[in-house]
Amino acid sequence: MSSPSRGARSARVGLGLLAGLFFAAAAARAATRPPELVILLAPADASPAATQSLRRIKDEIAADRFDVVLATPDAAKGTPTWGAERGSLIVLFGDPETGRAELCVFSRTNERTAVRRAVVVEVPEKMPEVLASRALELLRATALELSVEGSKPAASTEQVQPIPNRPRVVTPAAGVEASPFFSVDTGLVVIQSLRGPPPALAPILRLDFRVAPWVALRTSVAGWGTRPRVETAYGSASVSQSFLLLELATRFTDRGVLRPLATLGGGVFHVGVSGAGVPPYVGQDSERWSASVDAGVGLALAFRTHAAVVAELHCLVASPHPSIRFVDSVPATMGYPSLMLSLALQVTP
Repeated sequence: MSSPSRGARSARVGLGLLAGLFFAAAAARAATRPPELVILLAPADASPAATQSLRRIKDEIAADRFDVVLATPDAAKGTPTWGAERGSLIVLFGDPETGRAELCVFSRTNERTAVRRAVVVEVPEKMPEVLASRALELLRATALELSVEGSKPAASTEQVQPIPNRPRVVTPAAGVEASPFFSVDTGLVVIQSLRGPPPALAPILRLDFRVAPWVALRTSVAGWGTRPRVETAYGSASVSQSFLLLELATRFTDRGVLRPLATLGGGVFHVGVSGAGVPPYVGQDSERWSASVDAGVGLALAFRTHAAVVAELHCLVASPHPSIRFVDSVPATMGYPSLMLSLALQVTP
């Protein structure tokens, strides 16, 4: 009875040795096989946010045991390793600093290609991390698709896509995302004439229509605000001020957090006066419309993809200059010139 037991043990030992040799050979073969090549395309005019995102994508993919090459379009065309058995190309479109970008992954073998795209929308601060994670997901998905299709027999020659010797690389242009066509500003404006009454505070509304990449046509209206008073020995008067302007606005950039702008325009300036006299003088109510010319500078602080806080300083000159007269004195003149400081919330639908 002992001989069969020793024979069974010998058989189990032999099977164990064969299994160990098989797994060792498989591990050695996997270790000697070079990692799959991934070319990460970096445009020559990439913004700082795009450069940071590309580096984060490279680190994320390299950590997953891919051989990652960060190259410009000209360098990618001459990469000799692109002709290997397997390879992938990752292209980033748009500027992550705007909170919206697109990833495109091209993966290939000797017989097949796979393409996957994804649009990523996130706050600019989190874009590098989200893009890196999404790029790795797309890369794994294309690899799985090629491995599944490679295990199936080709049904017809129509399913096999021709593979060019070199991939045609399209350089992503800076600012792929189109500039917004329309925006609305709402806020408050402080109006102070250099020779006028105390400052007035009024609500302001601006409608902005983009007519060219860097030029917009804008309408600004303000009114129904506070009515500062002018006091003299002859009486007093409360003053209301409002204006309607048609302006050309130039934005020097649509990127980054801080975006400077300049405006030039004209319109109408309205002043209403309600007077009260000290006896024997009698107050009167009157109003005047004047033509006006306005110029200003501003700075927008973008904190969301479609929102920004805009501060602007303007100088308005009205002709004729509305004034307040008491008997033979003129204690206040408006629009000669008037300085206006506004703070508004800009929303792009």
